[in-house]
Amino acid sequence: MLQDSAAANQFIDKVIEAKGLDTLEEEIRLQLKQDLLQQLEETVSRNVIEGLSQGKLQLFMHILETNDVDKIKDFLHNQGINIHEVLARSMAEFQAKYLED
Repeated sequence: MLQDSAAANQFIDKVIEAKGLDTLEEEIRLQLKQDLLQQLEETVSRNVIEGLSQGKLQLFMHILETNDVDKIKDFLHNQGINIHEVLARSMAEFQAKYLED
């Protein structure tokens, strides 16, 4: 889902630039960007999952399969998970980890 997000794409572009990899060949840079977007999405998913009980996790996985963003947001809100907070924490965690390598 983050691949379609302009904010996530801009964030990854800035991370690539901060790492000094913005001079890579276009094809390689685009593949790197896709890989990093996938890793960021995995980080966000892990942080969301950590906030759910085992019983709610099964229901969440079912809702994810629908790819209905509104249902996903509503479910997370009803579980007391602030998705904006999770995204901000995930992005900071991802950036720190990626730039330290």
